[in-house]
Amino acid sequence: MADILIIDDEEIVRRSIRSILEPEGHVIREAATGEEGISTTYKQTPDLIITDIFMPDKDGLEVIQELRQKAPSLKILAITGGGVNHSFNLLPQAKVFGARATLQKPFLREELIAAVDQALNA
Repeated sequence: MADILIIDDEEIVRRSIRSILEPEGHVIREAATGEEGISTTYKQTPDLIITDIFMPDKDGLEVIQELRQKAPSLKILAITGGGVNHSFNLLPQAKVFGARATLQKPFLREELIAAVDQALNA
C-alpha cells in the first residue's frame, strides 16, 4: 500500500490514525510538529502526508505551502478539529494551498479510509 506520514501535535490522534491505517496495509511514520514533518519529508518523501491544520510551531497551512513549493505532486490530506474553540474551518484554504483531500475531526474509520483513498488517487 502507501507510505504515509502523519503530522499532528496530538499523540492520541497520530496513534488513532495509525491504528486505522496500518491494518489496511499502509506503512505509517509520525511527526509531532510541522517542522519535524517537513524535515522527515525531505529525508524520505512519503506517498501521502496527513497533516493537522492547527499546530503550535508551524501550522498545517504553512506545512502544505512549503512542501508544495518543493514537491508540487506531493499528495496531502489536511485534517482539523477547528482550533482552540472549534469555530475555524480552514479546510477550504487547505485545498487552495494544495491539499488533495480534507477531513474534519472527529472522523469515523470509514471516513478516514475514504479520504486517504481520495488523496492517493486524486
